[in-house]
Amino acid sequence: MSMKYTSRRWPVATALLAAALPVNAALAQNVMPDPNKVPPEYRAAAEKRREELVTITECKKLAGKEHVTKRDLAAYINHCKETVEKH
Repeated sequence: MSMKYTSRRWPVATALLAAALPVNAALAQNVMPDPNKVPPEYRAAAEKRREELVTITECKKLAGKEHVTKRDLAAYINHCKETVEKH
C-alpha cells in the first residue's frame, strides 16, 4: 500500500486542521485576568499577573513602533520590562 495521500484521507486531515485552528486562536490571546473575578486568596496574584501583562503589552507596542525584528523581540521585551520596573 502506498503512503501517498488519497482522496479519502484529505477530508480527515482537513477536519482535524479546521478543529485545531479555533483552539490555537483562543490560546494566542492574552486575556487579562480580572482581579475582581478571582477568589480573595488569589487576588494579589491576579493583580500582579495583570500588571505584568499590561507591561508586556506596552513593550510589544513599543517594539512594533520601533520595528524590532522577531529575532530580537524577546530581548527587547525583557529589557523594556526591566526598565519599567526600575521606574
